[in-house]
Amino acid sequence: MAEIFVKGDISLEKYFEADGKLAEIKRQLRQKGGYPKDIDALISHLQLAVEGEFTAPRFKRDMSKEAGWTLGSDVGFEPAISSVDQLELVQFFNYGEDYISGEELEKRAKKLNANFGHKHAEWLLENQNKIPESWRQTFLPFPGTIWWDLNGNRRVSRLLWAHGLWHLGFSLLDNGFYSHQRLLRLSK
Repeated sequence: MAEIFVKGDISLEKYFEADGKLAEIKRQLRQKGGYPKDIDALISHLQLAVEGEFTAPRFKRDMSKEAGWTLGSDVGFEPAISSVDQLELVQFFNYGEDYISGEELEKRAKKLNANFGHKHAEWLLENQNKIPESWRQTFLPFPGTIWWDLNGNRRVSRLLWAHGLWHLGFSLLDNGFYSHQRLLRLSK
């Protein structure tokens, strides 16, 4: 058996705890159906840990750093997605509606299980070559993450097709939403 060296005041139990966490990750990787979360994020975080970096940025495009905004609420990457094929567009307007308020969008997104946030938008942007062409005529808001800009306005991430690419931007939540827009959720 290899000898375990203990550094400073760190107890042997801490090393066993870390080893247990690694064993659980291995168990999940080997289970039928594979790792149930975002495998690319896991690989990225493991590489950072190997390099001794333990504070990965929450977002690739972090508006708190980029523009001084404040993160109000965030669903993280739950539910996790690993393929665009897992997703479906969701109509969130009732018959005859052309417009709804941002507050109503928040309610409907939760009710429809279509409350994806900023991390989901970033994941889609990285995988935009897999997004169906049929989605290009719509505007995709992500109300699961709410940002407060410097003027006190609430904003949500959104993806929009323009000039041959998907672009990540931010919509004023309180300006409301129009009927050409769709939410995303996991396919049933």
